[in-house]
Formats: sequence, structure tokens, C-alpha cells
Amino acid sequence: MSRPSSGIDLKLIQAGSQLVREKGLYGLGVRAACRAAGVNTGMFHYYFKSKNEFSKAVLKNLYGEFIVHFRAAIEEQPGAALKLRAALIALAKFARDSRRVLPSLLADVVLGNKAAFQFVRGNFTEHIGLLTGLIKDWQREGAAKNYCLETVISALVPPMIFPALALSALEKNGVKTVFGRPLAKMEEAMLSDAAIAEKAALLLEVFK
Repeated sequence: MSRPSSGIDLKLIQAGSQLVREKGLYGLGVRAACRAAGVNTGMFHYYFKSKNEFSKAVLKNLYGEFIVHFRAAIEEQPGAALKLRAALIALAKFARDSRRVLPSLLADVVLGNKAAFQFVRGNFTEHIGLLTGLIKDWQREGAAKNYCLETVISALVPPMIFPALALSALEKNGVKTVFGRPLAKMEEAMLSDAAIAEKAALLLEVFK
């Protein structure tokens, strides 16, 4: 049974969220989170019992923040094409801002960690239904009408999220340059807000 919130648990979750954005899941230490939140470790154990439960709470918080932004970005736009473009941009920004977190979580899923799979399945899938609905609306307006839904999803989604995951892997392995270009410059060119928006527009243009 979960403890009633007093605000202390929320401080810890916010501090943990910032830590994983900066350092990934492996950087989510109990003492570091308590120090950042200004909370003693006794209160940590009172609310979360274990680091595993705390990690789940932090990941749920990160995804919850993303979904709020995802929905808001969609609702601001008129028409299926603009809504889909906004959704792709929001998805890419989430992948970029969470690029130190997502690879390790996805790796566990790919390697057959059933607990990780069940967690992702139960907590990280709301955007899939929303995105699928947007693509269907877009197709009903005449776009990509010669392609099945699965083809369109597989063509639109990976290009929006893969660069962030790939660059994160290179960064974690100490790579400084790629084909003679500094990794930092590639990150700027591929993951900036402007680059993400341009890519989303290009992908939708291909399917017109």
C-alpha cells in the first residue's frame, strides 16, 4: 500500500527525474536524489522502500510529463497533418531529452527482461494509441493512402527517435568524432529543435 503524499515524495521524484536526465538510470543513486531534494534517507525509505520502486516512480513521472506535453502539442494544432507533425516533434524531443535513460530501459526489454517489458507495456504506451489515431486521421484526409498503417508508422517513428538513441550510445562509449565531425556538432545538427521540426516536415512531405 502506497504512503499518502506529503510533498516530500514529489521532491524526491523531481530530483530523481533530473538525475536520470543528466546521468541515466545508472546515475540514479538514493543518496544523490536525497541530497538534491534536501530530504533524509529515512524519508526516502518511508515512501519508496527500495531503489527499484523509486526508479519506477521516476520513470512514470518522466513519461507522465511527456504525455502532458504530447497532448498539449497536438491540441494546439488545426488539421490532421499539423497535429501529426506536432506529435512527431514532441516524440523526438522526448527521445532527445531522455536519451540517457531510454537506451538502458529498452535494452532490458530487447534482452528479454520480463519485468522491464511489463513495466514498459503498462506505463509507456499511451502515446502509441494517440499517434496511431493521428496517422489514421491523416490518411483519411488523403495522405499516404496507398500504404498500410504499419508501414507508415515504421517509416515515420524510427527516424524521429533513432538519432537520439544512437548519439547517446556513441557518447556513452566515449566517441568524440564521427566521420571526422565532432560528436557535439552532430548532436546540434540532428537534435536541435530546428532540426527536429525540419525532419518531421520532411517525412510528412514524402508521404503527400
